[in-house]
Amino acid sequence: MIEFVKRLVLLTILFIAVWVALQAKTSAAEESTIDVTLARAAIKGYMISLIHNDPILDPNFYLDATVAESDEAKILKSQTITGYLINNQRWIDGTIYQVNITLSPSGDSMTAYVGKMLGRWRITGLVLDIPSMITPKATEAPVEMPSATMVSPTSAITPVTPLESEYVARVINYGLNVRTEISTGSEIIYWLEYATVVPVLEKDPSTGWLKVQTPDGQIGWMSSYVEYVQVFGSDEEIPPLPTATSIPMPTPTSYVAMSTPTSYVSVTVPAMPAVEPEAVSAPIPAAMPAGGSYLILEERSGGGIYFINQDGTGLRLLAYGMDPAISPDGQTIAFASWNPLPEVRTIRLDGTEGQAWEVGNKVRSPTWRADGTQIFYSYNEGGKPGIDGGSHADKYCKQFDENSPNFLYDLASFQLPDRAIEVEVLDKPYRICYKVPPYAYWFIRAINVATNENTPIPSGLYSYSPYAHPTNNSLLFFTNVPGIVIYNFDTQSHIPVTTDRQDRAPVVSPDGSSIAVSYYQHDHWSIHVMNFDGGNRQMLTETSLTDIALGKSNANNAAPAWSPDGSQIAFLSDRNGKWELWVMNADGSNQRSMFQPGVLDNINFQYDGMDERMIIWR
Repeated sequence: MIEFVKRLVLLTILFIAVWVALQAKTSAAEESTIDVTLARAAIKGYMISLIHNDPILDPNFYLDATVAESDEAKILKSQTITGYLINNQRWIDGTIYQVNITLSPSGDSMTAYVGKMLGRWRITGLVLDIPSMITPKATEAPVEMPSATMVSPTSAITPVTPLESEYVARVINYGLNVRTEISTGSEIIYWLEYATVVPVLEKDPSTGWLKVQTPDGQIGWMSSYVEYVQVFGSDEEIPPLPTATSIPMPTPTSYVAMSTPTSYVSVTVPAMPAVEPEAVSAPIPAAMPAGGSYLILEERSGGGIYFINQDGTGLRLLAYGMDPAISPDGQTIAFASWNPLPEVRTIRLDGTEGQAWEVGNKVRSPTWRADGTQIFYSYNEGGKPGIDGGSHADKYCKQFDENSPNFLYDLASFQLPDRAIEVEVLDKPYRICYKVPPYAYWFIRAINVATNENTPIPSGLYSYSPYAHPTNNSLLFFTNVPGIVIYNFDTQSHIPVTTDRQDRAPVVSPDGSSIAVSYYQHDHWSIHVMNFDGGNRQMLTETSLTDIALGKSNANNAAPAWSPDGSQIAFLSDRNGKWELWVMNADGSNQRSMFQPGVLDNINFQYDGMDERMIIWR
């Protein structure tokens, strides 16, 4: 009996030891799986922030402080990255997770090392194997033009029966390429136009690209970026796209511009005391800009719009509003106003004979057609507001129940929204928190000045800052995420000029041969110029080596405007600590203050990076 009890005790102890060992092994496996998920979430958050490259996204959130200051991190932030592919990943020593990544569109590679620091997973090391990044490519931009042999939905094609699929995707950009492989460098097989719906056959888990069937039956891959496509269940009713083709347009009213701001102050700016600056006369500057005879200046969005002679004399307030544009005959200004109603307004240089077209939606960036018969503008309709309808990002947290039998599966299969920012992975309880910033849909329309007819211009959901070609009635430039496009009214087609989402608010030179843009360069605004077709890009403004050596931060330079003869560019710069009016030669040389000190002292310029058009030079 005693021997039996001993054996029973030994068996019990052995069973308990085995059970404890198995439990420890199971817990270790679960912990390892969780750690993999959280490490991958940190990598994905970092890559998304690099792809968006937007002022509100901060890639450093995912980096250890030392790594954030490294040359590798700075080089990556200076690049144009449109996608990524994870090639392989593994644990190094149980605490550091290594991920090898191929970047699009360059095809270059990088390796990231992720570790847990202060309870949060961060990138603790970056290694670049990128020959093309030895010299930062900030002044380069890929230009992607549809192939001349590409099949278009408007071409004659043989209808095919769509393959059965669980999901379908609808194009909401002005157009989207379908390619043979998951790479922006692979062959283009089809150009999907705006509003085209295609069946989704597969989604790549690493890049998010979609495998689709084109209308002519070909199978290829396309981006699933939220600003390009919308995805729906195949049995789901697809809502119509907002086109706003029937905005009521009342007969324009006449008005005389007043010298007080009460009728024109934009709702986007806090109310400020109405002080009309006194006209200031000044001696002709020693380096007086050549070309036109006067300028129209916007102080800030919704602020004063001023006239000033090129020699610095005759400063006077014209109106309150935003984004002024001068008519081809140089006599009438169009501008946008949101108060008391969203309107496109015109006013003559002497402050009289104005008209107002109530457009029913927020409006920006009016621009005159070359023959003066139409005014194009961008307007807002639809989108997602922020918290309480404001501009703050909504915060979400997805919590995972560690007691659920599906815990590991739920955690591993969770997908962040494409627009997610400030991603944070936390444990005990396990949760992934992130923010989704608000966004708005913007389209392009045209007003016929003589008949008051208001018509839509084909554009995607994110179309901003139109600018009419100064001599060709058939061409209209505008920002259409992710770059700049030209709409040709004769062929009714869009021509991509750039595919760099940092190109903002294009302005065309008087002879139509060149384009200048405000470009968001990592952490500051700079001015780039390029040929009509997007080639020969040059960065004209940059912080000098002397200032860098002295530890000065990069200055902002934005809102370019061509001189009437195209030989110079006026722009705003905060290199002296506040926004001021500057001028330079068209090649970027001889940068200097445009007027003598004191001429514009009563104007407090403010550029907010919202595609403002603040200078017109005639």
